[in-house]
Amino acid sequence: MKINIIGRGNVASQFVKKFNKIPKLKILHWYSRSFEKTLDSNGIKRTNNLKDLKNADINFLMVSDDVVKKISKKITNKTFTVHLSGIHNLEELNNKGGKGVFYPIQTFSKKKDVEFKNLPICIESDTKSNFLKLKNLIKLLEAKPVLMNSNNRKYLHLSATIVNNFTNHLYTNAKDICIKNNIPFVLFENLINETTSNALSLSPRKSQTGPAKRNDRETINKHLELLENNSFKKVYKTLTESIIKYYEN
Repeated sequence: MKINIIGRGNVASQFVKKFNKIPKLKILHWYSRSFEKTLDSNGIKRTNNLKDLKNADINFLMVSDDVVKKISKKITNKTFTVHLSGIHNLEELNNKGGKGVFYPIQTFSKKKDVEFKNLPICIESDTKSNFLKLKNLIKLLEAKPVLMNSNNRKYLHLSATIVNNFTNHLYTNAKDICIKNNIPFVLFENLINETTSNALSLSPRKSQTGPAKRNDRETINKHLELLENNSFKKVYKTLTESIIKYYEN
């Protein structure tokens, strides 16, 4: 299977690394406007011109959500093209060839390798033959295909943003508090792992604990007095009231 990669962010870097390990996959071109035209150590032709992309089995559009429409319109070949966005519809691709979606439910970074085995990947395509291409690729990755339409995937993406991005922002603020007060953040490792485990095994609703769940106003007020960051104090208040209201009945 021949592939073109468009983009060079965290997602693209991880997929290129994985694709290079699979003998049945060959990356023809890797595009980024910041690349110089060269041949890398794996034999991949890097380019900064989308017109250089030869016809392949799949173009992978691995760019940020806000430029999916713009860049897909600039693709000149007629290759089946997929985006990896959770929020964009299949029809929002503006390329000339077939259209599809290949949305992995995972967070990516350049520094830490992603485990692709059993990774759920949401797929959607315009034709049955293109759908089979995506299923075959997922099989090579040893990942898990999830058939999902664009409407449902939007709600999945919304939930993923809450589960991943919002939660990590809370971790960031908690760590800032710890650093300022000389508390090792590693002390929370067991708590974080147990919270995640309970959310998956018991359900988030049943595993909720804490002062807001108990409507413990004395503890809540003491916490608010400790918070020096006024912006995050508002977040604490909003989340607290949300939890109290959710469990009122």
